[in-house]
Amino acid sequence: MREITTFVKNKEKLRITQFSVDNADDAIYWVKKDGTVTYGNKTASKSLGYTPEELTSLETWDINPAITPDTWPSVRGRIADGTLVHEVSLLMRSDNTVFPIAQTSSYLYTWGEEFICIFARDISETVEMREREKETLSQIEKNLLSLAILNDHIRNPLTIIAATADLLEEKSREIILSQVDQIDEIVRKLDQGWLESAKIREFLVKHHEFEPENETDGESK
Repeated sequence: MREITTFVKNKEKLRITQFSVDNADDAIYWVKKDGTVTYGNKTASKSLGYTPEELTSLETWDINPAITPDTWPSVRGRIADGTLVHEVSLLMRSDNTVFPIAQTSSYLYTWGEEFICIFARDISETVEMREREKETLSQIEKNLLSLAILNDHIRNPLTIIAATADLLEEKSREIILSQVDQIDEIVRKLDQGWLESAKIREFLVKHHEFEPENETDGESK
Protein backbone atom coordinates (compact mmCIF):
# COMPACT_ATOMS: atom_id res chain seq x y z
CA MET A 1 0.00 0.00 0.00
CA ARG A 2 2.85 2.39 0.87
CA GLU A 3 4.51 1.65 -2.48
CA ILE A 4 1.28 2.52 -4.31
CA THR A 5 0.97 5.77 -2.37
CA THR A 6 4.58 6.70 -3.21
CA PHE A 7 3.97 5.86 -6.86
CA VAL A 8 0.87 8.08 -6.97
CA LYS A 9 2.71 10.96 -5.27
CA ASN A 10 5.66 10.70 -7.67
CA LYS A 11 3.30 10.60 -10.62
CA GLU A 12 1.57 13.74 -9.35
CA LYS A 13 4.94 15.50 -8.93
CA LEU A 14 5.84 14.59 -12.50
CA ARG A 15 2.50 15.94 -13.72
CA ILE A 16 3.07 19.23 -11.89
CA THR A 17 6.62 19.46 -13.20
CA GLN A 18 5.48 18.83 -16.77
CA PHE A 19 2.75 21.45 -16.40
CA SER A 20 5.30 23.99 -15.12
CA VAL A 21 7.66 23.31 -18.03
CA ASP A 22 4.89 23.38 -20.64
CA ASN A 23 3.61 26.76 -19.40
CA ALA A 24 6.86 28.51 -18.45
CA ASP A 25 7.35 32.10 -19.64
CA ASP A 26 10.77 31.20 -21.04
CA ALA A 27 11.08 29.00 -24.11
CA ILE A 28 12.34 25.51 -23.27
CA TYR A 29 13.78 23.07 -25.79
CA TRP A 30 15.11 19.54 -25.52
CA VAL A 31 17.57 18.59 -28.24
CA LYS A 32 18.85 15.05 -28.84
CA LYS A 33 22.46 14.09 -29.58
CA ASP A 34 21.84 14.15 -33.35
CA GLY A 35 20.47 17.73 -33.17
CA THR A 36 16.78 16.81 -33.39
CA VAL A 37 14.42 19.02 -31.40
CA THR A 38 12.48 16.49 -29.38
CA TYR A 39 10.43 18.92 -27.27
CA GLY A 40 9.45 22.57 -27.16
CA ASN A 41 7.07 24.16 -24.67
CA LYS A 42 4.23 26.53 -25.53
CA THR A 43 6.41 29.63 -25.38
CA ALA A 44 8.95 28.00 -27.71
CA SER A 45 6.29 27.14 -30.29
CA LYS A 46 4.64 30.56 -30.07
CA SER A 47 7.87 32.58 -30.26
CA LEU A 48 9.08 30.69 -33.32
CA GLY A 49 5.73 30.48 -35.10
CA TYR A 50 5.53 26.67 -35.23
CA THR A 51 3.00 24.20 -33.95
CA PRO A 52 4.38 21.73 -31.37
CA GLU A 53 4.31 19.03 -34.05
CA GLU A 54 6.21 21.20 -36.55
CA LEU A 55 8.78 22.20 -33.95
CA THR A 56 9.65 18.60 -33.08
CA SER A 57 10.22 17.82 -36.77
CA LEU A 58 13.13 20.28 -36.91
CA GLU A 59 16.85 20.16 -36.11
CA THR A 60 18.48 22.74 -33.88
CA TRP A 61 20.21 24.39 -36.87
CA ASP A 62 16.75 25.05 -38.36
CA ILE A 63 16.00 27.46 -35.52
CA ASN A 64 19.49 28.69 -34.58
CA PRO A 65 21.31 30.33 -37.51
CA ALA A 66 24.61 30.22 -35.62
CA ILE A 67 24.62 26.40 -35.68
CA THR A 68 25.20 24.09 -38.66
CA PRO A 69 25.24 20.28 -38.91
CA ASP A 70 29.05 20.51 -38.97
CA THR A 71 29.37 22.71 -35.87
CA TRP A 72 26.67 20.98 -33.80
CA PRO A 73 28.99 18.22 -32.41
CA SER A 74 31.39 20.82 -30.97
CA VAL A 75 28.49 22.90 -29.59
CA ARG A 76 27.00 19.80 -27.95
CA GLY A 77 30.40 18.73 -26.65
CA ARG A 78 30.93 22.12 -25.00
CA ILE A 79 27.68 21.69 -23.08
CA ALA A 80 28.09 17.96 -22.40
CA ASP A 81 31.00 18.48 -20.00
CA GLY A 82 28.38 19.04 -17.30
CA THR A 83 28.63 22.81 -16.78
CA LEU A 84 25.82 25.27 -17.40
CA VAL A 85 26.48 27.39 -20.49
CA HIS A 86 25.11 30.94 -20.43
CA GLU A 87 25.27 32.92 -23.66
CA VAL A 88 23.50 35.38 -25.94
CA SER A 89 22.43 34.00 -29.29
CA LEU A 90 19.82 34.32 -32.04
CA LEU A 91 16.79 32.23 -32.91
CA MET A 92 15.07 32.16 -36.27
CA ARG A 93 11.29 32.13 -36.64
CA SER A 94 9.33 30.19 -39.22
CA ASP A 95 9.22 33.34 -41.41
CA ASN A 96 13.07 33.50 -41.33
CA THR A 97 13.20 36.60 -39.12
CA VAL A 98 15.60 36.44 -36.18
CA PHE A 99 15.51 37.76 -32.62
CA PRO A 100 18.08 37.86 -29.79
CA ILE A 101 17.89 35.54 -26.81
CA ALA A 102 19.71 34.94 -23.55
CA GLN A 103 19.95 31.20 -23.11
CA THR A 104 21.14 28.65 -20.58
CA SER A 105 22.03 25.18 -21.81
CA SER A 106 22.60 22.05 -19.75
CA TYR A 107 23.31 18.37 -20.40
CA LEU A 108 21.24 15.36 -19.36
CA TYR A 109 21.94 11.65 -19.84
CA THR A 110 19.03 9.37 -19.07
CA TRP A 111 17.82 5.95 -20.18
CA GLY A 112 20.72 5.60 -22.59
CA GLU A 113 20.03 8.89 -24.38
CA GLU A 114 21.68 12.30 -24.32
CA PHE A 115 19.73 15.55 -24.24
CA ILE A 116 20.66 19.21 -24.30
CA CYS A 117 18.09 21.25 -22.35
CA ILE A 118 17.89 24.88 -23.42
CA PHE A 119 16.14 27.71 -21.59
CA ALA A 120 15.81 30.76 -23.86
CA ARG A 121 14.49 34.24 -23.02
CA ASP A 122 13.61 36.77 -25.71
CA ILE A 123 15.70 39.90 -25.02
CA SER A 124 14.52 41.96 -28.02
CA GLU A 125 13.14 44.74 -25.81
CA THR A 126 16.34 44.89 -23.76
CA VAL A 127 18.51 45.10 -26.88
CA GLU A 128 16.29 47.80 -28.40
CA MET A 129 16.39 49.79 -25.15
CA ARG A 130 20.19 49.57 -25.06
CA GLU A 131 20.35 50.84 -28.64
CA ARG A 132 18.12 53.79 -27.77
CA GLU A 133 20.29 54.57 -24.76
CA LYS A 134 23.42 54.45 -26.92
CA GLU A 135 21.78 56.82 -29.39
CA THR A 136 20.91 59.13 -26.50
CA LEU A 137 24.50 59.11 -25.25
CA SER A 138 25.78 59.78 -28.77
CA GLN A 139 23.43 62.77 -29.08
CA ILE A 140 24.55 64.08 -25.68
CA GLU A 141 28.18 63.83 -26.85
CA LYS A 142 27.31 65.92 -29.91
CA ASN A 143 25.37 68.44 -27.80
CA LEU A 144 28.29 68.84 -25.40
CA LEU A 145 30.66 69.54 -28.25
CA SER A 146 28.24 72.02 -29.86
CA LEU A 147 27.64 73.83 -26.57
CA ALA A 148 31.37 74.08 -25.84
CA ILE A 149 32.13 75.48 -29.30
CA LEU A 150 29.18 77.89 -29.16
CA ASN A 151 30.23 79.07 -25.71
CA ASP A 152 33.77 79.88 -26.87
CA HIS A 153 32.55 81.55 -30.05
CA ILE A 154 30.31 83.87 -28.05
CA ARG A 155 32.36 84.52 -24.93
CA ASN A 156 35.63 85.41 -26.65
CA PRO A 157 34.19 88.23 -28.84
CA LEU A 158 32.09 89.33 -25.88
CA THR A 159 35.23 89.94 -23.83
CA ILE A 160 36.67 92.08 -26.62
CA ILE A 161 33.44 94.09 -26.92
CA ALA A 162 33.37 94.76 -23.17
CA ALA A 163 37.00 95.91 -23.21
CA THR A 164 36.38 98.18 -26.21
CA ALA A 165 33.32 99.70 -24.55
CA ASP A 166 35.53 101.05 -21.78
CA LEU A 167 37.08 103.37 -24.36
CA LEU A 168 33.75 104.99 -25.22
CA GLU A 169 31.88 107.77 -23.52
CA GLU A 170 29.84 106.85 -20.47
CA LYS A 171 26.38 106.74 -22.07
CA SER A 172 27.46 104.57 -25.00
CA ARG A 173 29.53 102.42 -22.69
CA GLU A 174 26.56 101.76 -20.41
CA ILE A 175 24.34 100.74 -23.35
CA ILE A 176 26.94 98.36 -24.73
CA LEU A 177 27.83 96.86 -21.33
CA SER A 178 24.14 96.37 -20.60
CA GLN A 179 23.81 94.31 -23.78
CA VAL A 180 27.01 92.47 -22.91
CA ASP A 181 25.51 91.51 -19.53
CA GLN A 182 22.38 90.14 -21.24
CA ILE A 183 24.42 88.07 -23.66
CA ASP A 184 26.64 86.88 -20.80
CA GLU A 185 23.52 85.66 -18.98
CA ILE A 186 22.54 83.67 -22.08
CA VAL A 187 26.03 82.15 -22.18
CA ARG A 188 25.73 81.31 -18.48
CA LYS A 189 22.55 79.39 -19.21
CA LEU A 190 24.36 77.58 -22.01
CA ASP A 191 27.02 76.65 -19.46
CA GLN A 192 24.30 75.30 -17.17
CA GLY A 193 22.89 73.24 -20.03
CA TRP A 194 26.36 71.86 -20.70
CA LEU A 195 26.76 70.85 -17.06
CA GLU A 196 23.37 69.13 -16.96
CA SER A 197 24.12 67.24 -20.18
CA ALA A 198 27.53 66.29 -18.80
CA LYS A 199 25.91 64.90 -15.63
CA ILE A 200 23.48 62.80 -17.69
CA ARG A 201 26.36 61.56 -19.82
CA GLU A 202 28.40 60.67 -16.73
CA PHE A 203 25.44 58.77 -15.25
CA LEU A 204 24.91 56.73 -18.42
CA VAL A 205 28.58 55.89 -18.73
CA LYS A 206 28.88 54.92 -15.06
CA HIS A 207 25.66 53.00 -14.50
CA HIS A 208 24.98 51.59 -17.97
CA GLU A 209 28.57 50.77 -18.91
CA PHE A 210 28.51 52.85 -22.08
CA GLU A 211 31.76 53.78 -23.75
CA PRO A 212 31.87 57.38 -25.02
CA GLU A 213 32.43 57.54 -28.77
CA ASN A 214 35.00 60.31 -28.31
CA GLU A 215 36.18 62.81 -25.75
CA THR A 216 34.70 66.26 -26.36
CA ASP A 217 36.55 69.54 -25.99
CA GLY A 218 33.91 70.50 -23.46
CA GLU A 219 35.30 68.07 -20.87
CA SER A 220 38.30 70.30 -20.33
CA LYS A 221 36.10 73.19 -19.33
